[in-house]
Amino acid sequence: LDRGMYQNQSAAAAALGVTRGRITKLLDLALLAPDIQDEVLFMEAVDGREPLAERDLHEIARHMLWAKQLALWKKTATRVAG
Repeated sequence: LDRGMYQNQSAAAAALGVTRGRITKLLDLALLAPDIQDEVLFMEAVDGREPLAERDLHEIARHMLWAKQLALWKKTATRVAG
């Protein structure tokens, strides 16, 4: 969207074969603090099981302050690792 490849979220959703709601959820993850994004990108599945649910990330991303996100992330990451 930033590059102008799609006019809006609806156009992107149609071109990518997903719903507009899905595009919105994915774009919300771009609001995560960069440190959290980095950690998530390098997480690996263990025994075929993902270590983190997407809904956990959305719960964190809804907070606009990165400091708040990082505090919530520490709690989530500890729970996931533990």
